[in-house]
Amino acid sequence: MAVTLIKTRNSKGDPIDLSQQPDAGVQILVEGGDDSRILKALIDHMAGAISDRQEIEDVNIYELGGKPSLKRFLPVLVKSEGFEQVKRIGILLDADDSEERAFQSVQSALKNAGLPVPHEPNAPAEADGRPSVTALILPGGGRAGELETLLCESFKDDPVNQCVDEFFECVERLNGAVEQPEKARVRTYIAAQTDPNVAAGGAAERGYWNFEHNAFQPIRRFMSLVVWGGEPQHPV
Repeated sequence: MAVTLIKTRNSKGDPIDLSQQPDAGVQILVEGGDDSRILKALIDHMAGAISDRQEIEDVNIYELGGKPSLKRFLPVLVKSEGFEQVKRIGILLDADDSEERAFQSVQSALKNAGLPVPHEPNAPAEADGRPSVTALILPGGGRAGELETLLCESFKDDPVNQCVDEFFECVERLNGAVEQPEKARVRTYIAAQTDPNVAAGGAAERGYWNFEHNAFQPIRRFMSLVVWGGEPQHPV
């Protein structure tokens, strides 16, 4: 299995030529670079834990550069060279203020592209002659938030988190409430690691995130359905 990370626009801001991209049976669409690098690290982690070394489809992970790009990119993907070889599509986006609104925007984009439309997050939709589609809105469970919400939950029991708490208590006493607190907490946690000069995606590649933590259960299930094509063979 090969996992390829692909930006949907080149350095000039023009859409990429999908005819030049590697063929892959699995296509995953995410918002940005940290998302794609974390997913790749998670695929590697899960593959290493599965004893049954069955044939696994190659995976392309596309970095959309934000939610609005999904509606523009899906029709291009559907018309791309070799799309008939695609078996499964996964879409992973942040809820931000509302999981419901984010999921409805995914449903609308899929309908406009003529693809199967899931009725609920993290449940595949299938139709004859089309790839199955699974969409997950983070952090899941109907909550507002983002990928960093799960990352913060994954280290809440780490002793370092007490230091993170104390740091933000001090900052808030001096400067008031922190904007984007979960993103800030993730960066502070990384700052306490061996190599602090990385973002969340680089931290995943260095093993800083505990993918076995229950916080990652929604993403582990999503990856099992999209990459492995069925109910998880790896515990979720």
